[in-house]
Amino acid sequence: MDNGLIQFIALSNVRMSQIFEPPYVHHSGWQSLFAGSGPLRNGATGVINQMASGTSGSLSLFHSLYIACWIHRPVEKGSYMISLEPWSPNRLTGIRAAYENLGKRWSSHLSETGRSAGQGFRFLRGYHELLVQIETDRRTNTPYLFLKAEGHSAASLAHIFSFVTKYFTGKGNTQNRFLNSYAESGRLPIVARAAENYSKAYEALLSNLGIVGKVVSVDLVIPSILDKLERKTSLADETAVWANWKANRAAGKAADFTSKKLAQLIKDVILPTISKANLGNGRHVTILREARGDLARLADDLLKDAENCDMLPAQRYFQEIRLSAQMVDNSLISFQSDLKDAVMKNLSSPIGAA
Repeated sequence: MDNGLIQFIALSNVRMSQIFEPPYVHHSGWQSLFAGSGPLRNGATGVINQMASGTSGSLSLFHSLYIACWIHRPVEKGSYMISLEPWSPNRLTGIRAAYENLGKRWSSHLSETGRSAGQGFRFLRGYHELLVQIETDRRTNTPYLFLKAEGHSAASLAHIFSFVTKYFTGKGNTQNRFLNSYAESGRLPIVARAAENYSKAYEALLSNLGIVGKVVSVDLVIPSILDKLERKTSLADETAVWANWKANRAAGKAADFTSKKLAQLIKDVILPTISKANLGNGRHVTILREARGDLARLADDLLKDAENCDMLPAQRYFQEIRLSAQMVDNSLISFQSDLKDAVMKNLSSPIGAA
């Protein structure tokens, strides 16, 4: 977690109550997560292992896992997808049993089969519902837990209004104006939005490419963009990146579908190509330019995905936060240590002592 946010928590800033629910309005609430019996004492891996073992109290386990993911990468309103690798049929059976112990909930996301872990969920102010889904990557067969904080239950009028807003704008309503302000202004390192549902510009791009469906991985989208662009113009850096990628793809080299490679194709070929002054204003080019911001964000997210698993196939739909338990565990270890140091430093300083 960014040092600025750690300091914000360590000082128990009076504005914390605008963002968090008790006990997370004070640094002691965060530190208790890692105490002797704290829910994150064994990290995200420990929480998932408890789910897999059939441990009772599965509702609170989903709450803890969401908080662990948030510590790894704070978001205002977003979707985490945490890989259940390594997995086995027995392990997945235990996790599925914990999942099916939750109440059923209608969902418009991904597989559209959800459960509610909202009972007793108190972490971010204004977000008292926790949507949980089990998703499986269609190409790699990797199972994921999908976690998304919501403002309201699916059947509520407020949620219906938010769904209508998302239908017309591509973004649902936010439930905490203070959290939204912090995220949008950059005053705290909180991602303003990170969701798996497509923006209107990206949705139009998929439609123009003839790609149908709401669960479409980028390893299909990026080559489709380039195939169509190549028929219309000469591509930027064509010989160095795209031609080489096509040759490897033809040879069946799966490594060329890695997150890092696809990010390179966006940054070095697609974005420079659509910025060319002589490219014209055809429909495909216009739609691409309108989705330029989404594509740039996708490239950055793909590079983040590649930080610990460069040679794995790309597994991304849009702006969801892709995680592994080990990535989260590493962040939790750093966060716990940094927060402890910051609290001790503040308490020993004249300002902290006051």
